Amino acid sequence: MLPATELYVLGFLGDIVQNFYNCADDLLDDVMEPTDAVD
Repeated sequence: MLPATELYVLGFLGDIVQNFYNCADDLLDDVMEPTDAVD
């Protein structure tokens, strides 16, 4: 596997993980402050 390919895969997985945590963050915010869900 070429280093460039590994970097691409790691970056791709990193984006997925970041998106997952962002979604979890939003869900936690909604749970902690239900009023935010109205916005």
